[in-house]
Amino acid sequence: MRRITLCATAAVALCLLIPVAAPVEATNSAAGRRATSAEYTVQSGDYLLGIAKKLNVGFRDLLTLNQLTPTSPLYPGDVLKVPTTKLAAKAAPTAAAPPATTVLAAPTAQPPVSYTVQEGDALLGIAKRYGLKYGAILKLNGITLDAMLRPGDTLLLPPGATPVAPAPPPTTVPVTTVPVTTVPVTTVPAPAPAATPIDTVVAFAKAQVGKPYQFFTAGPDTFDCSGLTLASYKQIGVNLTHQSLAQSKQGRAVDWTVEPIKAGDLVFMYSSRNPSVISHVGLAISPTRWVHAPRPGDVVREGPLPPASRIIAVRRFVET
Repeated sequence: MRRITLCATAAVALCLLIPVAAPVEATNSAAGRRATSAEYTVQSGDYLLGIAKKLNVGFRDLLTLNQLTPTSPLYPGDVLKVPTTKLAAKAAPTAAAPPATTVLAAPTAQPPVSYTVQEGDALLGIAKRYGLKYGAILKLNGITLDAMLRPGDTLLLPPGATPVAPAPPPTTVPVTTVPVTTVPVTTVPAPAPAATPIDTVVAFAKAQVGKPYQFFTAGPDTFDCSGLTLASYKQIGVNLTHQSLAQSKQGRAVDWTVEPIKAGDLVFMYSSRNPSVISHVGLAISPTRWVHAPRPGDVVREGPLPPASRIIAVRRFVET
């Protein structure tokens, strides 16, 4: 403590000694931060970025604390340190308390759903059936959209995927019928069934001419190219995959350069945008004509077969 002397200017000097408190060093009123850590036990299917998101911690902080890299392997049962931060309580400048360790309960990780490919399945159809985006299925399985699926193959679907329930049937209101007098009408006999299975396939395809093109549909009102051929052959119990590339590997290959194309043969072409991938198919109705669903905005058409130079493959399903 120091003292200040104040003196009056009167004839008799009067001095006062006033004690002044010495400055006190400022103390840190906010408690310092101290790092704490938690532990997490690796579960089956875990990966580093997923753990960081699951526990809501910084990905880089998790790597640094455990001296790992983004590609370091993880095994079920491994224990990771998880970075956390807490405000230290206000305390006198005494020895710091040791950091607290909290063991976090591992969230329950749901495994992907396994799906067994059925006859006639396609990626877009499976995604639509489960209410998913097909990109999620492609990424989870490491495949592309033109991957060929075979019956019995197993696909992984995102955890919790379940088939979308179909819409309930419309409620019908009973209608009171009024008896009417019927007049006998001479009935016209139905046309005789087609003489051969191929006649049935061709007749069905020709009956769809004029119906709109719509991607990944197979009737009854709209079709895409492989949906038209699938629906045509379904009339005689032949099951085709709803994808032109997959259909080009079914049936028997025909060398159209030495063997005439026959009615019922499937004729394949490359995509105009990607001239190395089969993406279009039509149904031959004679050695020179076919029925096909060309493209979005168009309709099912009958016309001449493409030139031999543009045909990539021909497949036959019924021998005549």
